[in-house]
Amino acid sequence: MEIKIDTKKSIYENINEIYEKIKELKNKKQKIENLIKELEEKLNSIEEKIVIEKKKEEIKRNKKWYEKFRWMFTTNNFLLIAGKDSITNEIIINKYLEKNDLVFHADIVGSPFGILKNGRNASEIDIYEAAKFVGSYS
Repeated sequence: MEIKIDTKKSIYENINEIYEKIKELKNKKQKIENLIKELEEKLNSIEEKIVIEKKKEEIKRNKKWYEKFRWMFTTNNFLLIAGKDSITNEIIINKYLEKNDLVFHADIVGSPFGILKNGRNASEIDIYEAAKFVGSYS
């Protein structure tokens, strides 16, 4: 820090000005320290919130039984499941096919089997959506 002395003023006036500047600088320093402390507290608070949010994300929801397949709900809320490969095709046909379900399959190699759960009660639009879904993966 550079101190300039005004030769037109007395030594006491110069010293007084220097003390005033020092006092002003101390006040500014204190304000800056207070601001730093406030910002550190805010930062800690934000970091705690981030940790809490990450923990919430880590808590995984339980998957529904049909989520291991391709699936969708039709307009009228009928569940359609379809296989991802030959193994899941067999699983859905052997394990999940029930009396009132409709089965969809395209006559194309690699086409998935699809089951519209309770499909015998489905409307034409639901059946159309199911057929379109299975066809799109063929």
